[in-house]
Amino acid sequence: PDPTGRFVLSPVVTGTYDLVITASGRVNAVMTGVPVTAAGITTIGSTTARINPPVSTNSHTASGTITANASLADTGGTVRATQTLSAGPIIEVGFKNANSTTGAYDLFLPAGAPAKLAYSAGATSFAFVADAADAGKYKLEASATGFAAKTADIMLTASLPPVPFVFP
Repeated sequence: PDPTGRFVLSPVVTGTYDLVITASGRVNAVMTGVPVTAAGITTIGSTTARINPPVSTNSHTASGTITANASLADTGGTVRATQTLSAGPIIEVGFKNANSTTGAYDLFLPAGAPAKLAYSAGATSFAFVADAADAGKYKLEASATGFAAKTADIMLTASLPPVPFVFP
């Protein structure tokens, strides 16, 4: 975003999308059903109606290593974090390349309940609704060059042990 928080996504193929908003110190938030048409611009918010997801009082790090063929180096490994909200959707909220020497990855994620709201044309405020049942619940998906992806469900806490991904 620019210094005022304004951002533009372009080009975007005509369709209906879910806009995921992540920010340090905030819960993961999603605005569902955002329409994109070939004929115009879809405006969300303004200088007086800002997208402002709720504060997350806690954030923690999900970390570990990616090993491929018994090596931590040059695995081409990546990890992404997703959250599934009650009644959908599944949102991607983080992505990290593994360190090319150590295979290590870390993702700093909010422990607060994710939130969502439906798109409304011309909205003058945004009242995100918390999905308390999914607070701190994530799925990590790791990949390494030449291997099928692996996943791990985690509950984000301050004492979360490392989550290693080992590819044969």
